[in-house]
This record gives sequence, C-alpha cells and structure tokens, in this order.
Amino acid sequence: MAPFVWHDEFYKECYPKLYGLALRNVHNAQLAQDMVQEAFRILFEKWTTGQIQPDDHIDVWLKTVVVNCCRTEMKAAVFEISGQ
Repeated sequence: MAPFVWHDEFYKECYPKLYGLALRNVHNAQLAQDMVQEAFRILFEKWTTGQIQPDDHIDVWLKTVVVNCCRTEMKAAVFEISGQ
C-alpha cells in the first residue's frame, strides 16, 4: 500500500462541491463544514488502513460519505428534538 500523500489540489477541488452538497442537506454553514471535514477524516482513516485505493473513484465515494454523514446528523437532531 502506498503511503498516504495529501494532495492540496484534490482537497481544494473537492471541498466547494462537497460543502455545497452538505449545506443543501443540513441548511447550516458550520454543520456543513463539519460534515465535509468528517468525510475527509473517514477518507484518511480508510486510506491508511488500506480499505480504499487511489483508483476507487474517491470523489464519488466522498460525496456518498458526506450525504451519509448529513443523514446521520439530521436523524440525531430529530431524535434529540423529539426527546426520545
């Protein structure tokens, strides 16, 4: 497995799109930023453990992770609001 090498260009290219996706889902700028950061944290974790490879369409994978993070966060918020 190749060592993880951070590519600023990849981050700078993906971040605005992922942030926009997250913002459309959670309707909160800070929470959207948190969701994108969480997706990149998961990417780093998966990369370092060999669970994801460079040719695995990482951009598409990241979009899926962002949407899933948003869904999880929104479910938690609804659960908290409902008092259950």
